[in-house]
Amino acid sequence: MFVCFVWLLLVPQAPFLLLGPAAAIVDPAPVWRSVYVPIVLITLATAVWHVINFIRPYWTTTRSLSRAALHGATFLVFVALLRGNEWFVAKSGMTASARDVDMKDIVDLINMGCQIGFSVAAIMSVIEILRELLRLRARSQVPVAADSAPAGGR
Repeated sequence: MFVCFVWLLLVPQAPFLLLGPAAAIVDPAPVWRSVYVPIVLITLATAVWHVINFIRPYWTTTRSLSRAALHGATFLVFVALLRGNEWFVAKSGMTASARDVDMKDIVDLINMGCQIGFSVAAIMSVIEILRELLRLRARSQVPVAADSAPAGGR
């Protein structure tokens, strides 16, 4: 998780880490400025969540609530990204190669892939929120067995 966090902090200065060779032809659209800090905070919260989960593995209700909250925050980031409608733009002065490829078509294809990916990720976030809520509900309906309580006289 630490490596992911460091990588995320390096991405604004080195877009190649996220885009690979496409960093030579496209730049991130302005929508990324509005979601970058929430993404970093969600990543940091997830790392803290894992540490607490390791230290206190039996906090099942709190763990489910916090996991649902993290999925909810992630869903909000995806909604903000989807409202952007443009995630990458052609670098200024960039022209297509000699193969008669239009830069606008390339950027449109990249943005279409982002729209599909962010839509699927948003749906998955909602599914994960529902799963956590169902887990909470199932735990609240399970009665504690009398013989599972700790014995006080031993």
